[in-house]
Amino acid sequence: MYVHINTSKNELIFFKGESREIRKKKLEEDLEYFESVMLKKYQREHRNISDDNFKKEINNLRLKLDNLTDNEFVVEIQRIMSMFREGHLSFNILNQALLPFESKVFDNGIYIIRTEKEYEKYIYYKILAINDIDINTILKKIENIVSGDSSKCLKYGVDKYINNVDYLLGLGIVKNINNVKLSIEKNGEVIDVVFKTKINRDIEVKKEVFSEIEDYNNIKLKMKQKVLDIFENLDDEKLKKYNLNLEQLLNEIEKFDYISYYTTSGVFLKLGDIPYNLDRNKAYDFKFFPESDAVVFQYNKCEDEEIENLKSFSKKFFDYIESNKKIFRIKNIIVDLRYNSGGSSLVILPFLIDLENYLKMNQDIRLSVIIGRNTFSAGADAFYQFKTKFKNVKSYGEELSGGIYASGDITTDILPNSKLIFSYGQRFINSIDKRFFTKKEIFENVISPDIFIKQTILDYEKNKDFVLEKILKLIKN
Repeated sequence: MYVHINTSKNELIFFKGESREIRKKKLEEDLEYFESVMLKKYQREHRNISDDNFKKEINNLRLKLDNLTDNEFVVEIQRIMSMFREGHLSFNILNQALLPFESKVFDNGIYIIRTEKEYEKYIYYKILAINDIDINTILKKIENIVSGDSSKCLKYGVDKYINNVDYLLGLGIVKNINNVKLSIEKNGEVIDVVFKTKINRDIEVKKEVFSEIEDYNNIKLKMKQKVLDIFENLDDEKLKKYNLNLEQLLNEIEKFDYISYYTTSGVFLKLGDIPYNLDRNKAYDFKFFPESDAVVFQYNKCEDEEIENLKSFSKKFFDYIESNKKIFRIKNIIVDLRYNSGGSSLVILPFLIDLENYLKMNQDIRLSVIIGRNTFSAGADAFYQFKTKFKNVKSYGEELSGGIYASGDITTDILPNSKLIFSYGQRFINSIDKRFFTKKEIFENVISPDIFIKQTILDYEKNKDFVLEKILKLIKN
């Protein structure tokens, strides 16, 4: 029996004016396409769901199509995607219906950390319920559809969905897309607030194939030259240590291709700045903390800046430390990876090699690394390099979003009819030395710091980096 009922003109509708039979046929075609892509193109070396079980899940969803709204279809196909247990894999609804705030999960609950101007007085409030459904019940429902490398990623991934009304509708948490009631609390005061949903159903999608862009060959040449520059001063020992093969890397660049789908609608929500916010616009930067005899190298993106590549910046960094060593009495180098969500793993190599050489000549200097929930993909690989290539390195922070096992060469595709965009990895990265991880970490596919120091809502309220402050105190003592 067909029960698709549109309760609002703003509800997500894939095929306006189409009959039940045509809608079902189009969604079946989408499922067939999704199944084909994941079976043929998604990396095969490390999968958390067998082909047979994946096909069974697709077929079960196919049988339920008549009884699902479009929102419920989105939830169910994302639920199947989450069974791969891979952080790079997810679906994206471009026709947005979002609540005008951003939230963040902490150990003691989920808090609003920024809003549009109309709702800014509710910043730092704790979310207790949505439409009278307890937040813990909601979190469990959302965790069942989050694509993540580990159980920690599932918890972190909630932030992406908690303000997405299309998913909240599909999960049965809300019934009215236009207005959503939140029960929130601050300093013991509990209030109910109705947030008006921001909706944009008319979004243009554009496709870009990397190999078809005008400057494709020039970009490839630049990528190859960057690799050659990195290899220029590496001896056989370092090539082996960093598991580098020049011919293999050049061949990968030659074959490298990806497809991206993007919108031309610009920024949808006009949220205020997060009060607690390091300068994440720069790919890398550094700052001295004389009171702790420390210098912090902030590595936010695994990519070169146009103004100065990391190889050049790294040389300047270590030259500056050396020339000011007596003035600043540097005893600690801290690498901050908390906001590094990825890019190219090759970019960090010049810094790693310079750091290795510098520590050999200055053996009294201690190395520390800070990681967090946003350390992902190539950012997670950067932490792996520090963890495995340097003796006595100490790590602080919280578990990574990225796991021990991961995909590379991430690309995107789009379902032909519903136009849902999804991402997946084309290659499995298998260069992990398991000797550096505990049995628990390997089993749970989670990477943890040596010493846990986690953010709380106070970091945001007080506009202070308490995590870094605690680390600076620890290394000083």
